Amino acid sequence: MRLGNRVNWCDVESKPGIADPNRRSVYDHISIHLAFVVSSIVSIFLVVSYLRLVVGIRFASREAALAQFVYLVAFSYAFFLEGFTGLAVTIGSIVTLFVAMQSTGRIRWAERFAVRPLESPAGQL
Repeated sequence: MRLGNRVNWCDVESKPGIADPNRRSVYDHISIHLAFVVSSIVSIFLVVSYLRLVVGIRFASREAALAQFVYLVAFSYAFFLEGFTGLAVTIGSIVTLFVAMQSTGRIRWAERFAVRPLESPAGQL
């Protein structure tokens, strides 16, 4: 829409058919869902490929990939569920709390965080 000699870009961005003909976007070429899937796969691949060098392939491909899928991909995709975003995030948070509680329920935290005396180096007494 024109406002005198200027273009109201807020109005142009909100209506895909009015866009500047010299300007192109990814939206013109692929669906947003396909772009989301591709970017999610690339993101998980990058994290796993880096973490396999740091902590090993087993941890990287299991725990890290699953955690990234759940917390990055699933949480982000919840915003595509119009009208259900809050419900999806709330359910995801409750499930996360349940899993964390179940997996750490038998840990004796006092022993884990107990301060242990430093051992003196061999040969120095």
